[in-house]
Amino acid sequence: MMYVLMAGEGPAYPENILIQDLIDAKKKGLKVKVILDESVKDFDGSVLNTKAYQRLLENGVDVRFDSPYKITHVKLIVIDGYITILGSHNWTLTAFQLNNESSVLIKSKRLAQDFITYINGRATLAPKVRVAPPKAVTVDKAQAHLQTGRNYYENRLYDKAILELEKTVGINPNLVEAHYYLALSYESKGERNKTIAKLEEIMKKDRYGEWGQKATETYRRLQGY
Repeated sequence: MMYVLMAGEGPAYPENILIQDLIDAKKKGLKVKVILDESVKDFDGSVLNTKAYQRLLENGVDVRFDSPYKITHVKLIVIDGYITILGSHNWTLTAFQLNNESSVLIKSKRLAQDFITYINGRATLAPKVRVAPPKAVTVDKAQAHLQTGRNYYENRLYDKAILELEKTVGINPNLVEAHYYLALSYESKGERNKTIAKLEEIMKKDRYGEWGQKATETYRRLQGY
């Protein structure tokens, strides 16, 4: 059971490795059951766990969203009927590489069986329902401005970069990468207040994602910690 299981951008991301481990276990004939929270939302209003849910579902894993009437804040794993992992870690890049987190591994058949009973009880209230993927957004024009803006930034033409990147987020405000390069461009021009405000916006929009992590690291550097 997992509150946030957010598939990353590349196969080497730790959460993607774990998702693939679940899929591989299923392919080996092992029983794999996953219950995810449905209440936590991404910045665009979609269910944050949708991408991981769909990937597991498409590979035959018994994956379900818990009842929408109660938040599932659990981070719980039971393996082979005697290993229990319990703690604060969500399966996200920020949890594994950035946050201060703590989880414990306990070897106890009795404890594991208690948690298996709990998980199976939640599963009876969480019928497997296929959810629609997030709505697609047409970003071709926005992507063109983003690429131009990045090129200007990398060539230290910061005023031109800002113009292109502001056009990008005007067309598609969900392109978090554009917000990040806009923040870097503001920083390069010495506009500290704009930089900080933009980084804080990114951290809210993409708190568990790649650009949210980059924004957090930049924010901490600018704040001196």
